[in-house]
Amino acid sequence: MIKEIQELLSRFGIPYITAPMEAEAQCAELIRLALVDGIITDDSDVFLFGGDRVYKNMFHEKNYVEFYESGTISRDLGLNRDRMIELAQLLGSDYTEGVKGIGPVYGMEVLAEFGNLVKLKEWYNEGQFDKNRQEKESTFHKSLRRKLVSNEVILDSDFPSELVRDAYLRPEVNDDKTQFVWGKPDLDKLRTFLHENVGWPQEKSDEVLIPLIKEINNRKKHGTQKKLTDFFPSEYIKTRKELKLGKRIKEASGKLKKRRIK
Repeated sequence: MIKEIQELLSRFGIPYITAPMEAEAQCAELIRLALVDGIITDDSDVFLFGGDRVYKNMFHEKNYVEFYESGTISRDLGLNRDRMIELAQLLGSDYTEGVKGIGPVYGMEVLAEFGNLVKLKEWYNEGQFDKNRQEKESTFHKSLRRKLVSNEVILDSDFPSELVRDAYLRPEVNDDKTQFVWGKPDLDKLRTFLHENVGWPQEKSDEVLIPLIKEINNRKKHGTQKKLTDFFPSEYIKTRKELKLGKRIKEASGKLKKRRIK
């Protein structure tokens, strides 16, 4: 299927790149190199790879398209890239199982309370067998310790994992700075492709392709390329959606925003 899609893109004159490893990591690199204007994905890992200007739910007919910027996430939630990577090590991701018993709310509260996972580990391990220290702990600390102990959590020397951190901060990507070049649709090659792969006769292919190619050429000739927002009715477009956060998340976010983001 991938090979067929690549072949179809080529016959339409649409440029593409094949990621050496993670697609989201490559998309983040394309943003960094200013080769693209945004990223369309539903995978939240894209932020951990440094992605920005992300469009979500683009192909879900029953949902609104959502747009996210890393700067807005940092401003509203106190989560920069490093903190999101640490949050992933608590919640789990493609590269880590996370810490058993820790969900999104608790994860945010842990980061807000300790600042980073190294300090969490130090607190947990140093007080593990110190009853006097445990008795003097705050209500949140006592609750967190009970949760970790009941889930038999061990925070060893591999926590937080530098391998996981490096996987997100230094992924294998194609860093070629060559600009993408759009070509022209090749009608004959498209006819052949649709006949061989879809079984369409030439009449069917021409019925679909010729009006489409004329429209594409007309836009290039007169500079009438549409913007993304042109595809959505204005009444459905909001410049900013009000965040609906629970009380605990709000409090944790507030603490994170007060902490200096490094």
